[in-house]
Amino acid sequence: MVKKYVDNLAAEVIQSENIPCFPGLYYGKMGYAVFLFLYASYSQDKIYQVHAFNLIAEVNSHLHANSPVNYPYGLSGIGTAFAYLIQNDYIKADADKVLNNYDMKLIKALKDNRMLRSDRQIFDIRKYRSTRVKQTNANYLLKDVIELVIRLIYMILLRDYSHVQEACKILSALNSDLVNTNKQVKEKIALGSEYAKKENALEWQYI
Repeated sequence: MVKKYVDNLAAEVIQSENIPCFPGLYYGKMGYAVFLFLYASYSQDKIYQVHAFNLIAEVNSHLHANSPVNYPYGLSGIGTAFAYLIQNDYIKADADKVLNNYDMKLIKALKDNRMLRSDRQIFDIRKYRSTRVKQTNANYLLKDVIELVIRLIYMILLRDYSHVQEACKILSALNSDLVNTNKQVKEKIALGSEYAKKENALEWQYI
């Protein structure tokens, strides 16, 4: 029953003219591409892989300087999908080369918080980084992201201290991502966690 449903779904996807025009992971072309790569591996039918690569090309053609950074529709979700596909050998590629553009755009978003339309998007970028860290040699990028995230959490708590629990979750997640990171970065995360628990967010200025 399940096999028949998945087979029918895959056939419908490659025949459909109604695939959404936007590139996102949750409801767009990237989500369809991930499904087709997985189904191609399962069915051993390369036609689905061809269609998946075509969708990937369309995704890349839709990205631009002002693409959103959120996970469902934007760069952090699309980048996470790329990282997953490369990490699991659905796409044979050098992750650092393919994802460098995503690294730079997401770091830019963290530096210019006007690009972040909600505090939630900091968590979205962390999801991307969590997948990315498993396959990169560019550890200097990870350090940059951590410092930027800690700075943004400080700004969020200055505006609204009710976000303290989520701030601690973000810092804890970063720490678990970076098992092999250097001592200086781990100390930065630990210090951020300590200050996130303080009643007066202004004390963060001493980080």
